[in-house]
Amino acid sequence: MHPWGIKVSIMEPGGFQTQITEPRAIKRRMRQGWDDLSEELKKEYGKDYLEKGIKLFTFYPLSSRTYQVVDAVVDALTSQSPRDRYLVGFDARFFFAWMFWLPAVVVDFIMTSLIQWNPAIRPPRLIRPPRCYDHFVVARTKTHSFLI
Repeated sequence: MHPWGIKVSIMEPGGFQTQITEPRAIKRRMRQGWDDLSEELKKEYGKDYLEKGIKLFTFYPLSSRTYQVVDAVVDALTSQSPRDRYLVGFDARFFFAWMFWLPAVVVDFIMTSLIQWNPAIRPPRLIRPPRCYDHFVVARTKTHSFLI
């Protein structure tokens, strides 16, 4: 985007207490996703996989300091020289900062290995684990800012 005068900053927040991360909402969305699966996939994964996934995603400790995300977005939108990447929250900095020093292929290998190693989230061998990265992007031109 640089050739067009657009500066892009990536926001990668850790876990924060919001309506999206509220445990009842997570359980409801995961069960809805499960209900939408074909019977073949449900059989392949097994009901135990859903329950382990719910337990895993509702156990994670979340920060109540949502202002940190707002501060990072404001900085990216108003700074004369915003950072390329904003890791927001202790958990994001602690768990994911190392990813930016390694090539993407190495990060993918490590993350896939961790998923395969953890029986709580390991999918059946026939199904490839999805790649999902939670982030949003701030793009800036000389006169406008966009949150994507």
